[in-house]
Amino acid sequence: MRSNKYNQKRPPKIWDLPFGIRRQLSRRSGRQIAISDDGHLFIVLCNVPRDKTNSGERVFFWRNREHEWHYSERGGGFSSLEKLVQAYDDRVAELEESLENAGDSESRFRVLDEVTPVLRSARNLSDALHKAFELSEQQAEEVRRPKEPGRSDGISPKELGEDQEVTKIHTIFEQASEVARAAEILKSETESAIQFAHARQQEIQSHYVKQQSRAAHRLNILAATFLPVATISSVFGMNLASGFEGSHLLFWLVLMASIGVGAWIGYSVMNVRQLNPGEW
Repeated sequence: MRSNKYNQKRPPKIWDLPFGIRRQLSRRSGRQIAISDDGHLFIVLCNVPRDKTNSGERVFFWRNREHEWHYSERGGGFSSLEKLVQAYDDRVAELEESLENAGDSESRFRVLDEVTPVLRSARNLSDALHKAFELSEQQAEEVRRPKEPGRSDGISPKELGEDQEVTKIHTIFEQASEVARAAEILKSETESAIQFAHARQQEIQSHYVKQQSRAAHRLNILAATFLPVATISSVFGMNLASGFEGSHLLFWLVLMASIGVGAWIGYSVMNVRQLNPGEW
């Protein structure tokens, strides 16, 4: 959920913005955008989100017709815009290091929670700067357009300033695009690491289940083999007078019969027919 501070923040009142920019800005509350009017360029961006519940505080950049850049926080100009993009880059690098040091699934999920809002904000940042680049190109084209047909007096200082502004904004837009791409790759790598860890854990659990199944199977074989012997031995070991106490032949017959019955049961257990998936 976005904070009230994020939604309600407005450009500084001392800024003499054109009416067209203020009107467009009132219709796009909470978005990272670029607006131009009457030779002015106005850019709304967001600071780097620090966690999954923070959408980043809005900041404003204004370039007036005299190519002067203004920043809504603690003064500054175009260098503040470069620092903002660099802050996104540093945050992505920080999360990349966190992913490398993540030793368990909880740490990887924490990285995923933190990189998701950064990626979303970085994409919007790149889109806003791309729009600013397009608008600055349009403004430069309007300045280069001859006032009278067939008249050309060479490149004026104003035209040179517009071209330099276009180059600067294009450079910062490319940097923002690289940051957004790096954040997207990081998110994909984090999701892959989580999926790999999950698949590996399932493989280990499956291996343990197979081992336990084999151990239980062997115990069943042992029980099936010795149960008849133990049962018959307990019956004939009750010291009841039956007349067969002195017969050695009977002892060997009972022993061989018990072993035979146990072997038959063990063979039956070991050769249980496996069901096909269609028979489940």
